Amino acid sequence: MSSASDSTIYDEILYPSYTHKSSHPGVMATQATLHGLRPAPVGNCRVLELGCGNGSNLIPMAYGLPGSRFVGADLSIRAVENGHEAIRDLGLKNIELRHANILDIDASWGEFDYIIAHGVFSWVPPVVRDKVLTICQELLAPQGVAFVSFLALPGAHVRAMLREMMLFHAGDTKDAAALLAAGREMASFIAGAPAGDLVQQALHGEAARFLEATPNYVLHDDLGEWNEAFYFVQFAGMAAEHGLQFLAEAEAIEMVDLHLPPPVRENLARIARGRLHHEQYLDFLKGRRFRQTLLCRAGVPVLETAAKARVPELWVSCPAKGPDGAIDLSPGVEVAFSSPRGPSLETAMPAGKAALATLINAWPLRLQFSDLVHGVREKLSAAGVSDAAVDGTAAGLAGFLLHLNSAGLVDLHCEPLVLCKTVSDRPMASALARWQVMRGNLVTTLRHVSITLQSEVTLRLIPLLDGTRTHGEIVDAMLAITNAPGVDPAAERAEMATTVAQRLERFASEGILTA
Repeated sequence: MSSASDSTIYDEILYPSYTHKSSHPGVMATQATLHGLRPAPVGNCRVLELGCGNGSNLIPMAYGLPGSRFVGADLSIRAVENGHEAIRDLGLKNIELRHANILDIDASWGEFDYIIAHGVFSWVPPVVRDKVLTICQELLAPQGVAFVSFLALPGAHVRAMLREMMLFHAGDTKDAAALLAAGREMASFIAGAPAGDLVQQALHGEAARFLEATPNYVLHDDLGEWNEAFYFVQFAGMAAEHGLQFLAEAEAIEMVDLHLPPPVRENLARIARGRLHHEQYLDFLKGRRFRQTLLCRAGVPVLETAAKARVPELWVSCPAKGPDGAIDLSPGVEVAFSSPRGPSLETAMPAGKAALATLINAWPLRLQFSDLVHGVREKLSAAGVSDAAVDGTAAGLAGFLLHLNSAGLVDLHCEPLVLCKTVSDRPMASALARWQVMRGNLVTTLRHVSITLQSEVTLRLIPLLDGTRTHGEIVDAMLAITNAPGVDPAAERAEMATTVAQRLERFASEGILTA
C-alpha cells in the first residue's frame, strides 16, 4: 500500500464519487435507536468517512447538518483537492477532507459517533481491511455506529466469474485503457451469447451491468487489483475479532423475510441458529451480492428485532401514493397504496389508512409520531369511526409503521428535516444544488438522495432559484436564456410559466427547495 504522498491509480483515474443515502448518520442513528442504542444526536455529532473521494457523500451531509463535524480521508490527492474546492465555494466550516492513507489513521484523529466505509472493504488488501475494523474499534464512541459495505456471497460469485473471464482475456496488460477495452470486449462476448441455463442468465445480467457502468467505476471496482467478497458470517467474525458486533443492515427491508412464502419462513426459523445465521440464510435465499452493514461496539446491548416501543420517539415520512380522491376509512374496506420503490400494500385498518393518507399529504415533510397520531385521530373522528379504534391509535400505529418500514413503504427518522413543501413567492434551491448543477447534471437533495437531471430546462432553471426572483422574473429569465423566437410571445410566456410552475412543484417534492 502506497503512502499518502505517493501518486496512485486513484489519482491517474479518479474514482467516481456519489451520494449514498444509506450511509447518512440519520439512517444509522434510526437503526441504532430501534435496536436499543442511544446514538449521538444527528444534529450535533462527529462523522468520519474512510475513502471519501471528493466528498460527494460527506459534503452534502455537512451542508445539511451545520451543527455536526465531518472528517474525510482519501488516498487520492486529486479527489481531495476537488473536494476542497467545493467546501470553499459553499463556505462550509464544519468539514475537513484529508489526503491520508487509511493505514496512518490513529487515535490522534479523535473519537467519532459515526464512521463510514462505503466501497472500501472488498477493494483493498487484507492489511487495510483489518485497519478499517481497527479504526472502528479504536475511534468509535461508546454508543457509536459504523457503516461498512462489502461484496457479499453467494451473489457476488457471479460478479467474480465475469471478473475472472475479463482478466483472463486482458492477459498481463497493466494499461488502464487496454484493460478496460479487454473487459468490455469480453463482457460483450458474454452478452452476445445465448442465455441458456441460470448460470448463463446470471452472467448475462452481470455483463449488461458492466457495459452500462461508467469506465472509471468498473476499472476500480471490477478490474482493480483487489476485489474480494465475503459470506456475512465471515464478516461478522472479523468484526468480532476487533471488538465489534452486528447491529443491523442500514436498510430495514434487507433484514426481513416477509417476501418469503410461509413454509420457507418456517424452515428459515427452524434451521437458523441465532441472528447471525438468520442473516446468512437470508443471503442464501436472496442470492445477495452486496451488503451495507452497521456495526457497534461489542458488549453494547443490542435488540435482535426493531423495538416497537422506540417508534414513538421518531419522525415518519412516506413517498407512497394512494387512490385518487377521498380514502374510505371505514373498517373492512381495503385501500391500496403503492411506493415508487416497488412495494405495495392493501389495508382495511382504519388507523393505518388514515396514517398513510396523512403522511402522503404531508410529503416530503416528516411528521413526529405524536403529531401523526393526533392527525390520525382527527381523521378517524371526522369519519365517524368508533371510539375504540380512535383510542387504540397510538398502540396499533407504532407496530403498523414498523412493519411498513421493514417493507419499504415508509421511512422512520431520528430527527426532523427542514424542507419546503410549498413553493414561496421567491423560490430558493439549496446552495448545494445550485453549485452542483453548474458543474454537471447530478444534484443531491436535502434528503441525501442523488438525482440525475436530464432536462436542459431544469439545468438552466435551478441556478436562477437563489431567492431573489419572483415567479414572473424567473419566467422572464428563462425566456431570455432559451432565446425564444418570439412568434407568439404571449403563448410562449404562458407555456414557460406552466413549465416553471411544474418544475418548482417537483423540486419541492424532491427536497431541492429551501423556500
